Amino acid sequence: MFTDKSAVVKAWVRKINEGAVTYDDVPALFNLRDIVGDVLDVKEDEANV
Repeated sequence: MFTDKSAVVKAWVRKINEGAVTYDDVPALFNLRDIVGDVLDVKEDEANV
């Protein structure tokens, strides 16, 4: 249902990166938590390169 291009996913990732919320705050709504986690993992991997 959600993709890495979804506005909802981008909003959660931005809020997590800002420190306003944590990954644990992301609701288990369809595949939202999975996609947010994937996006965060990719950004972390890119930062470590």
